[in-house]
Amino acid sequence: MRFVFTDGWNSSWHVLFGMMAYYNLFIILLFAYYQFILKYDFNSAIDFAEFLAGYMLMWAFYSASAASAPSDQKVEEPEEPEEPEEANLKEARRLVAKLSVLLTPSNRRRNYTRRSYTIVSSLSG
Repeated sequence: MRFVFTDGWNSSWHVLFGMMAYYNLFIILLFAYYQFILKYDFNSAIDFAEFLAGYMLMWAFYSASAASAPSDQKVEEPEEPEEPEEANLKEARRLVAKLSVLLTPSNRRRNYTRRSYTIVSSLSG
């Protein structure tokens, strides 16, 4: 039986698979199936420990970064009553902006938002 992290690239792959499992939990099932059913040997427990080390590394990283990130909560100011048409237009613009963020990669807003504001404005007025 070997020590943890002493198998060279093989150990690196186990850690990498553990890190990927943080994003897709199905990888845990595949890795466990491979280690304990298809290829069981004396080092399978060590391999799984390396896998868990990679998973815990990603978990700790994202837990620490989420705790140190500033909160996105906004302080709401009291709004003056608006006319129903303006309120509907504002709501439509807000929904279009949310949809634009969901459809664009890396939360980058592109011209979709500007185009959709033009379309919504032309439809409402």
